[in-house]
Amino acid sequence: MAKIDNYEVYTDVVKSLVTEAANNVEGIEVIDESKNVKGRSFRGQGVSVYLMRDDKATIDIFANIYLGYNVPDVVAMVQEAAKKAVEAATRYTVTSINVQVVSVIFPPNN
Repeated sequence: MAKIDNYEVYTDVVKSLVTEAANNVEGIEVIDESKNVKGRSFRGQGVSVYLMRDDKATIDIFANIYLGYNVPDVVAMVQEAAKKAVEAATRYTVTSINVQVVSVIFPPNN
């Protein structure tokens, strides 16, 4: 059982795991609320985590998809990567991962 006083620490750890796993998938960029790109702003965080007392977690991811990538394929890869990362590093079982595509953007120039 999760201690309520450590709830914030747990959610921050899970958010970090999910953000890193999702950003490692080619074709997606998790929303970063601290960045305001060309007048676009996003209210809220790119990842929301809901931890239940029975060691289960539900995760919401808000992301941009790069132009030219297949949205359903990228979303499925993000869900799988995030689930594996959380379940490998914590005691939580991920019950659902909701990926909301906020926008389609041009890939960064490297």
